[in-house]
Amino acid sequence: MESRALSRAMVESVVDRSLREIVSDPDRSLRKLVDLGNLLARGRSQKESFSLLSRVLENEGSPYYDMVRRIVQEVDREKLKCFGINLGWESWTVGAGRIRALEGERHYNIPWCLTFRLGGQPWALGAEDYRALLLQGQELGICSYFFFAEEPGADPSFLPELALQFSRCAFFLFLPPAALTEPLLTAASRCGNLMLLLRTDADIWRAPDGRLRSNGCLHGLYRTYMCEEDAADITSGGWLNRLGGDAGPAIFYVPARSCPPSVQEAVRRYALDARTAQNCSFFPVEYISDLLLVDHIISDEPCFLSVAPDGTVCGSRTGRETVLDASLRSSTLTEVLERFFPWAS
Repeated sequence: MESRALSRAMVESVVDRSLREIVSDPDRSLRKLVDLGNLLARGRSQKESFSLLSRVLENEGSPYYDMVRRIVQEVDREKLKCFGINLGWESWTVGAGRIRALEGERHYNIPWCLTFRLGGQPWALGAEDYRALLLQGQELGICSYFFFAEEPGADPSFLPELALQFSRCAFFLFLPPAALTEPLLTAASRCGNLMLLLRTDADIWRAPDGRLRSNGCLHGLYRTYMCEEDAADITSGGWLNRLGGDAGPAIFYVPARSCPPSVQEAVRRYALDARTAQNCSFFPVEYISDLLLVDHIISDEPCFLSVAPDGTVCGSRTGRETVLDASLRSSTLTEVLERFFPWAS
């Protein structure tokens, strides 16, 4: 534990210095952070990823520099440091190393993150259930958790306290604008490891988004999609035009489970092309396929796992979620992974 604590302390020192320098010289500071990532990268895939980032930042006109300037101006410095280290160091470095080691020993795949869909029903999983599942996840090296509070009656008010308990993990909360109550905002403002993402329902997201900004919270936007009309709205740039200049540092495209594969593939290509072309000052993410892409960087065989409000498990290796014949009410996370995600080779 001493060496791990020392390593995090060293990373915190470098990030602290880099955040101070970004204000005066964002271009040079960003390149230094990527160089640090290259130094810490383990394995061919991670090194290739940081090499790609280095090439991206060679473009002095890259809008990603503007994105970083905006993040540093809007987000509380301590929150930004905590979230960045929890995601980049604890999850993608320390956690990824444990995942690879356990996969080699046990011969089944372990996802780098878990997705939870909250429910408002009396029988839905509650705060203690999620706490128990996060303890299981941490044992496997999983340090990133995505929560969706979209169902009627879903109450995410327990999440800030859970995030504080698991202080070295990264949490993402996706919610409709009306769900961002003042008590939730106040509690979330105390968490450096929680990012809130608002669903863009018409224009009612703008006021809650402004409240997130004024509280220095790490924030972003997302939209769901399920049909060709939705995909056309995304890939034509229509949705982004309606957002104007308020897209935030990250936007997510979240497919409905009923979304046809061809529609999801069109959005995946669009998000990938937008990142490659560097034609926008935010980072576009197609939810399932890009989480799988990160998993493939960590592991040879990618996998994605989500949990319904009743504990039912869904999984994917390709981007298409499938309901599995398993529940985390009656099975452990390890049992589910061993049964449904054995090594193909």
